[in-house]
Amino acid sequence: MFAVLFVSNLVTMLGVGMVAPFISIYAESIGASGVGIGFIFGSFALARGIGTPVFGRLSDLSGRKRFIVAGLFFFSVLAALYPLARDPTDLVIIRFFQGLASCVVTPISMAYLVELTR
Repeated sequence: MFAVLFVSNLVTMLGVGMVAPFISIYAESIGASGVGIGFIFGSFALARGIGTPVFGRLSDLSGRKRFIVAGLFFFSVLAALYPLARDPTDLVIIRFFQGLASCVVTPISMAYLVELTR
């Protein structure tokens, strides 16, 4: 189980880390200004700030495994939507929902790991 949790976190963190350096270049190519790029990055952080306590509590009540699997699924689907973005607003929306998906995977898998080590 430790290996599965490790890979889940690795996939999520690599997905976030690999996109971050290039998202501003891509956003600029579809018409984003500096402020727009700030909204694109900020929407991800905002979603994590809002979603982490909500999804954490829900996973405490109904089980962590389903949340981790669903989070990985949605994180992957949303990553595939980046090339389909037509304008900066699309990127803000995609990044927001990808932030929600990432906050389902990372904190919940860490909580699950703590639960396993007790």
